[in-house]
Amino acid sequence: CAARAGFRCRVVLAGEPYSLGEREIARAGGPFDAVVLDQPSASAAEFAAMLAAARGALGACGHLWLFERYEALEGSREKVVEHPLARLRRLLGELQLQCEWLSPIEADGEHVLAAVAVPVSNSEQPAMRRA
Repeated sequence: CAARAGFRCRVVLAGEPYSLGEREIARAGGPFDAVVLDQPSASAAEFAAMLAAARGALGACGHLWLFERYEALEGSREKVVEHPLARLRRLLGELQLQCEWLSPIEADGEHVLAAVAVPVSNSEQPAMRRA
């Protein structure tokens, strides 16, 4: 779809189990102006590793777009339940990513979190919409 619209892009599909790592990123090239993670639904450790790989693929002014099932971000950390919105903000912050936009979306019984994040060095530019 993006190529038909005239965007130069490359789509990298994660293998089984769903994982995006340094090898896939290196194969795709980079750095990229945008990285989109569409419902990676991995374990907590795999999800954090995928975010780190995506962060490594971003250019200095790049944007990370993330769409993940709300339920996949529910869980606990050190026996304290962490809200999915807070968890995603924390994970992004640990990778020096500033969340510019974060919104829950509900359609047809599905609950998804949509987020846009930029490298901290890029976060001082005007945001599209702050969450």
